Amino acid sequence: CFPEAREASEYSRTEIGLIAAHLRSRYPLIVVDMSNRLPDPTGGPAAAAAAYWLEHADVLVLPSAASKQDFNGVLDYLDVQDLPPVIVASLVPRTRRNRDHPLTRRYMTAIEQRVYRVVNIPDDAERVRYAGMQGVPVESVSASLRAAYRELADAIVLAPQAVSP
Repeated sequence: CFPEAREASEYSRTEIGLIAAHLRSRYPLIVVDMSNRLPDPTGGPAAAAAAYWLEHADVLVLPSAASKQDFNGVLDYLDVQDLPPVIVASLVPRTRRNRDHPLTRRYMTAIEQRVYRVVNIPDDAERVRYAGMQGVPVESVSASLRAAYRELADAIVLAPQAVSP
């Protein structure tokens, strides 16, 4: 939750709590797109905002491409204490060579054991970029991408009930 000018904006734990309460009172589902920072109240504005928003989250979605950097980023995030149910939106490489690489499989196995769900998203990056330039909704890019986003939305909605005590 940053204004358009991101240079000097910081939100306190209290301010984020108020925003979260306001949104929760009006909407059944709230999606907060955060910066790519590990949550840390002392790690600067973006990391602090991530930490404070996670205090209110019912579900955490972590996107990941098939790279060592992305996989390690997901595993680092999973080391954070007291996370809500985690769903990994995994961008599946187009080539079988990358999908089936032993390192990719090891990382994905390690991730799958620690999260509520992994949802595979087809890598339609070129068509998504073109659709964006044309002003076409992403879900109209392909049937497989539309189905993956629907599966992701279902997982997000169902996760809090699935892991509740």
